[in-house]
Amino acid sequence: MTKVLEEHPSILVELGSHTDARGTVAYNDNLSQKRAESAVNWILAKGIPSTRLTAKGYGERIPKILDKDTSGFKKGTELRHTMLDSLEKTNKNLSELGHQLNRRTEFKIVGFIQKPIDAQNIEVIDNGAIEELPDSNLIKNEAEILKKKFGGNKVEVIDEKDVPKQDEVPQQIEIKEGKTGTKVEDPFAE
Repeated sequence: MTKVLEEHPSILVELGSHTDARGTVAYNDNLSQKRAESAVNWILAKGIPSTRLTAKGYGERIPKILDKDTSGFKKGTELRHTMLDSLEKTNKNLSELGHQLNRRTEFKIVGFIQKPIDAQNIEVIDNGAIEELPDSNLIKNEAEILKKKFGGNKVEVIDEKDVPKQDEVPQQIEIKEGKTGTKVEDPFAE
């Protein structure tokens, strides 16, 4: 799991721990929270920042639903404690396996870190690949997408001859729509 977090430094994750239904609800809530915190602490020890991790104990509230056939249980089976308790009378090993499968910690992506963008250092460059301007609805849609992605920043499409050298531009984005030399402003910017 730490490898995934290292390879994808923008993801935020929740480690959610679950218990079987043995013991009281309060005991299982406390136990699952401690398990989740222990899993988070192990990942923190590997160098992953704490701001990217959340520990959540679910206790016995969310039984496991099997995503494949597993040792006597069919895919899609929800391992509810009432079913597992009734199985105890006829197949103690299968009942125990069900309880064991309910005791788990799951890794769930809950968001992404978005780095702030310095509007002063963004230049959108048109390479002239498309000779015709798109219709106004397409421009409006592109502007909405850019606004959502970059905030209310203005977007300029400029001639290639006016583009600074690569080492002078900290960040460069290329948009292929529009004519070279045409300025496109976000119609939603204030």
